[in-house]
Amino acid sequence: MRAHIHSSPSGGRLRAALVALAVPILLALSLSALPAAAQVALPGTGTATDTAAAPPKEETPDLAEALRLLAIVLEDPEARSALVEQLRAVEPKTAPPLPGQRAGPAAEPEPEQTVPEIIADQTIAATERAVGEIATIFNEIASVSEIVTAIPDYDFANAWTIARPVIILIAAVLGAFTLARQAYRPMLARFDRGAANAVSLFGRWRWKIAGILAEIARVFIAWTTGQIVALVMGGGEIAPAHALFLDVFLYVETIRILPRVIFRPNRAGLRILAVSGATARRWYLWTAQIIGILGYGTLFLAPLARLLDAPRSAEWITLVFVLIAMLLTIGFVLRNHEPVRDMLEKKLAAIAGDGVIATWFYPLAHYWHLIVIAYTIALFVVWRAVPWDATGFMVRATLVSGLLILLGSLLVALMIRRIGGGVTLSARTRKTFPLLEARLNRFLPIMLLVVRILVAIVVIGGILTVWDIFDAVDWIDSPRGRTVVWSLGWIAGVLLLASVIYLAVASWIEYRLNPELRAVTARERTLLSLFSNAFVIALAVLTVMTILTQLGINIAPLLAGAGVVGLAIGFGAQKLVQDIINGAFIQFENTMNEGDIVTAGPITGVVEKLTIRSVSLRDVNGVMHMIPFSSVDTVSNFSKTFSYYVADMRVAYRENLDSVKAAMDEAFERLMATEHRVNILPPFEHFGIDRFEESAFIVRGRIKTLPGQQWAVGRAFNGILKSVFDERGIQIPFPHRTLFMGVDRDGNAPPLTLRHLSQSSSGPRRNEPPASGEEDAFPAPPQDPGGVPG
Repeated sequence: MRAHIHSSPSGGRLRAALVALAVPILLALSLSALPAAAQVALPGTGTATDTAAAPPKEETPDLAEALRLLAIVLEDPEARSALVEQLRAVEPKTAPPLPGQRAGPAAEPEPEQTVPEIIADQTIAATERAVGEIATIFNEIASVSEIVTAIPDYDFANAWTIARPVIILIAAVLGAFTLARQAYRPMLARFDRGAANAVSLFGRWRWKIAGILAEIARVFIAWTTGQIVALVMGGGEIAPAHALFLDVFLYVETIRILPRVIFRPNRAGLRILAVSGATARRWYLWTAQIIGILGYGTLFLAPLARLLDAPRSAEWITLVFVLIAMLLTIGFVLRNHEPVRDMLEKKLAAIAGDGVIATWFYPLAHYWHLIVIAYTIALFVVWRAVPWDATGFMVRATLVSGLLILLGSLLVALMIRRIGGGVTLSARTRKTFPLLEARLNRFLPIMLLVVRILVAIVVIGGILTVWDIFDAVDWIDSPRGRTVVWSLGWIAGVLLLASVIYLAVASWIEYRLNPELRAVTARERTLLSLFSNAFVIALAVLTVMTILTQLGINIAPLLAGAGVVGLAIGFGAQKLVQDIINGAFIQFENTMNEGDIVTAGPITGVVEKLTIRSVSLRDVNGVMHMIPFSSVDTVSNFSKTFSYYVADMRVAYRENLDSVKAAMDEAFERLMATEHRVNILPPFEHFGIDRFEESAFIVRGRIKTLPGQQWAVGRAFNGILKSVFDERGIQIPFPHRTLFMGVDRDGNAPPLTLRHLSQSSSGPRRNEPPASGEEDAFPAPPQDPGGVPG
């Protein structure tokens, strides 16, 4: 029985399948035949292999079926030609070596393309395809001259025979459609009033649904009228041209119902979308035009041209109508991009404010017209590239892309709504860890940023896959993709673990240093602060080294280089090394802690910050001093365990020592009655007379205080002691100055001129005589005969 392959479409598909099956079969048979041929006869050896020694193998059923299909292909001339073309296109493979021959070197595998290389190749290919399609479009538009040239040879009589009944049918359907609209107008007006006056949402939608059903009924009435007219004109049968128009009419007008019920240009009550009447009218007219041009132009007029035996005209009509629809869309977008932009920005401001969602979508709202124009052009290019599946491909790709963007946006919006405002801990947790809430809220924006980046990567990868620009799924399944995904996941895990460890350790240190929960010593505060700094540095170094290792970077040379650099720094920065060594010993010996009052070098102040290499002191004037430990030879700490205030009182020589001591004891008793008593460790110590000076003797006493309280206690004690001395009449000597004018050899003193303070500066100067009629208030003493003033 001989099989024949016909030239029908199904036969063409069968022929293509058989050819695709025959190519690998021929390659396998040819490659497997080489060793067999070599075993039968080796040229140049003069020997032959006895083929009878090996029993023939039975053909498996799969191989027999494949040979039968191959025979069918070879019998058909067209299939045989296609098979030959495919065999010529197959790249030559290296044949198995013959016996006695040495196998050649294995071909090196081609390097796997990276993601940027794949995207670049796809972009270049898409650009080349787009340029080619544009050139094809211009060629087809220019080919209208061929259609004009063929007009004289066209059979217009036959075409009019087919077209005349179609024109009659179109007139009947459109007439019935117009009459139904006029008949339904009062009904729609009543529906509109009912929806406008309805109070509840259910009442409004009841009228809107009634209006939708009225629109469907109008289309159905017109289509039924067309069916009846077609049957009458066809004598009980519907001609192909009539069926074509009726199907397109039902398809197009049913789709047109959607923009009509959404916008409702003249029925505000039945309008689903809350826009103004002018906006609704503008958008409805555009959508109705686009649907009508694409539907009636490509689905009816072009197939009708084929029925009228004008295939070239059909292709040209399709191209022209699609171009018209594209240009109308671009013009409509350019005319309305500003109102739509303003509307979208207002909606975003009302929904998202100035948050992260607005940051994401404000650029889309601002440049929406460019996105729509690019999408329209891409739709046209794809339609030209794959006209048999352009609509389905674009619809699927658009829906999936929109769904991916919607899901990504919802995920980000959900996370922002859940944790975007920060984390609020319980009162008990805030009391135990006062800084934990602020620390978590500092990490949350970083986490949200990472999540947004990951979501954007996933969405972009999905969109590229859907549009056949880059297959992200296949790339992830590839060795390189698995390596990259695993590395990124590992790095994200390391960063997350490091963040959790940091939060845990920082919270533990915060708990240990919380004075509301436990008594914290200065030593503990200092050591925990140093440990916190060292831990952060160690954790950061360990995290970076782990990430570098996962990225494939060998850290051994880095460690060796760090050792060499450290040695060089040790020689070149001896001061730094000295700072660190001195600081380490100061910490080990517990010389100072944060909050202590110390003298380090020439500076005295409170220790505010203590690191391994320096100490920061704030003096009594509020000035911060950073002192390296290498410049500190001596440290004096005024805050260790306890302090003393040493009172050295200057007393006149006329006073009795016992009276002075009694006064100092009374002043101490008064001091213990004040609020300073909690900082004093009694008793008051008397040391007696410490030393003698020119005009006084020094009586020394000492008050023991808590660490750092000696100055406040001493100032209070001095004030009380002054009051007691005044009450007892004990003199505190102070410097006196005696003015001695001196005398000459004869015992006469020099004259002293005095003036009242009220005397003006314009009065007589010293040694000037008074004016006539005035007496000198302070007459000069008489002078001796020698003229020397007395």
